[in-house]
Amino acid sequence: MSLNLALIVENGRRMFADEIALIHPDRTMTYGELSARVRRFAAALRAAGIRPGDKVGVMIPNRPEFTIAYFGILHAGGVVVPLNILLVADEVAYTLTDSDAVAMVVWAPIEAGIRGFERVPTCKHLFIAGAGADLPSGAVRF
Repeated sequence: MSLNLALIVENGRRMFADEIALIHPDRTMTYGELSARVRRFAAALRAAGIRPGDKVGVMIPNRPEFTIAYFGILHAGGVVVPLNILLVADEVAYTLTDSDAVAMVVWAPIEAGIRGFERVPTCKHLFIAGAGADLPSGAVRF
């Protein structure tokens, strides 16, 4: 890992492993837990073929999953392309194309994100956060 913002999580884990890093109405997460999840997602990105410098779109509301995706992408050496959760499918497709994104992480209930991803043939990998039992074809559970 190069010197980047992902070090915030790693330094937090080393110095405050059992201290609270994230507070959300659904749960809290310690720096140790956050670091483990960030590393796990970074490994999943690398396994999917994401390389340093690759752009990854993120369309997740203000939830712990956004933080995990954000820092996981950075940990893998990728570039985060944040997308507003209110975009429509055409806008998502335009942003992914314009940014040269090769992957996307989307919150399952945001159907416009999934439909926009499906319109961009150069964006090869779809990770779904907050998914129920059914995933779109080729998608990976976050």
